[in-house]
Amino acid sequence: MYLLDTNIFLGYILRRSRVEEDKAFFKRADLSSLHVTDFALHTLGVIYLRERKPKEFQKFIDGDILASGDLREKKMEKKR
Repeated sequence: MYLLDTNIFLGYILRRSRVEEDKAFFKRADLSSLHVTDFALHTLGVIYLRERKPKEFQKFIDGDILASGDLREKKMEKKR
């Protein structure tokens, strides 16, 4: 299981120099083992909107996140 950092997605959004490495990672990864937090999705949404790319954000959510078909909510346990 891998918890993805926001930065791996930023390569696509902001067209950073390591975008080819990011693409290669997704091609070789077992996509069912990749996970992202609500906070990371929110952060990506803010960045997409700041970059004036709302349609791309919607495509990312609809085509990549929701298309995975496996959305789960993990509740945090309270420490005693």
